[in-house]
Formats: sequence, C-alpha cells, structure tokens
Amino acid sequence: MNTMHFLETIPKLEITSFKDTDRIRLLKKSHMPFCGTPRKHPFDPEKLYLLADPEGCDPCYYEFHIKDISFVEELAKIVDIEGRTVSRIRLWIRRGSNATPCSPFLVEGF
Repeated sequence: MNTMHFLETIPKLEITSFKDTDRIRLLKKSHMPFCGTPRKHPFDPEKLYLLADPEGCDPCYYEFHIKDISFVEELAKIVDIEGRTVSRIRLWIRRGSNATPCSPFLVEGF
C-alpha cells in the first residue's frame, strides 16, 4: 500500500471539547466559582490559597478549606513574555463555607 493512498483513506479526527453542562448547572445552584492559581498554605495542610490574578497588578488572594471544594476545573494557562507558564483553575466552593479574602494595602496617614 503506498503512503499517499494510506493518508487519503484515513478519516479526519474531529476533536470536540467535552463540558459537563448538567453538572455545572447543578453546581451554580449550590456553589460559587473562584478562578486563579492555587498555592499550598504555608502551615495548614487543610487549607489552600488561590491567587486571583498572579500576573496582574491586584495581588488579592483567597484562603479556602480544602473540604469545602466540591469540583475543580482546569483553565487555560497564562504564559508571560519570558515563556514561563502559570496554571489556572476554577474552584467550586459550597455556599455558606467560611473563606478569607486577603488584599494588601498601603498604610498611609490621614
């Protein structure tokens, strides 16, 4: 069998992205989504940090209990100008869970 004939007879492979829309619809009723880059908590293994915008100018992050995370989605990675990649995820956190938003600020006089 010649190579050209072999290549012509192979059907195209159509790649479709799978998204579990039913599960997402159910999660929206009882959970809140938070997007960012995950980091280990420095001293509590039952918590994690989620940096909201790791490459941006707003250094806000959230602290969540791992037990309150019901679903994790992997998002597109961010690539900086030097070629380094930053992973991003979407966490679905149960409504009513305790979480801590942290935002640094500059202390100035009045």
